[in-house]
Amino acid sequence: RDLKPVIAATTPSSPTAQPAKPPPAEAQLQQRLDSFLAAYCQAYGTRNLTKFKPFFTPKATENGPPIIDLMPTYTKLFASTDTLTLQISPLRWHQPTPGQITLNGRFTIDLHYRDSGPVHGGGKIDFLLAWDDTSFQIEKMTYSFDK
Repeated sequence: RDLKPVIAATTPSSPTAQPAKPPPAEAQLQQRLDSFLAAYCQAYGTRNLTKFKPFFTPKATENGPPIIDLMPTYTKLFASTDTLTLQISPLRWHQPTPGQITLNGRFTIDLHYRDSGPVHGGGKIDFLLAWDDTSFQIEKMTYSFDK
């Protein structure tokens, strides 16, 4: 059994301070992950960089390169498509260390380019998420399209 130390927020000068909150139950965390993925896919679908960028930490990476270096690519993609639909189905997740969650899943994407028409694809996607007890941000995202 894995026992983790609990650090209380009580200090000698503050006897009324509450102990640190325990982490949410697994089902609650699953629900939060599902909500995060739905919000991420929705933001991607709006094709709005301002809504999309906050899902990433400042040092996040996508398939290796820093996400910040890929923002011009996203800008072009969003400008050249009429519709973008992304769906992510989580397969499994775990918490390797406090404050991080590894999530493995599958994605499907449907794009409609203004000049060349529809494109459909899908494959595997993995995330390393930063978790601060209230929200997630993507630290690392790797994906590959099915052949």
